[in-house]
Amino acid sequence: IIQGLSFSNDATAESVHAHEGSELLPFLARVIPSSVTHLTFDNVLSNNAALSLAHILKSVYDEGGDEETVGSMSVKGSLHALAITNSPHINQSIFSSLVESINGLSSPLQFLRVLDLSGNLLGDIGSAKVLSIALSPS
Repeated sequence: IIQGLSFSNDATAESVHAHEGSELLPFLARVIPSSVTHLTFDNVLSNNAALSLAHILKSVYDEGGDEETVGSMSVKGSLHALAITNSPHINQSIFSSLVESINGLSSPLQFLRVLDLSGNLLGDIGSAKVLSIALSPS
């Protein structure tokens, strides 16, 4: 059984097209099997793709659905590890949206055990937000 999926882009790729097509990757969170508990996006998401991922994670519970459609996605409750790494080009405001999608009892990421945001330019405010959520009692 596959438990983890990783998507990676060559770190040396500085081309204008380095993140071309990445807008489709966040939508995989809607259709991956529930056995997948670890997702990694390593230098592969564009700003738009990261924003889409934040919106998808926030909307998972809002939309409802049965077990065979929306409810079958891994992020509905069994995603244990999420890594969005080495993406310094992603805006801080987008990372704030991603971090906010983790917060709350109705979050699809309430069972998240590992969050890896290394290699990004989160800044002090973004880092403080992550720590605040991570250190708050559940």
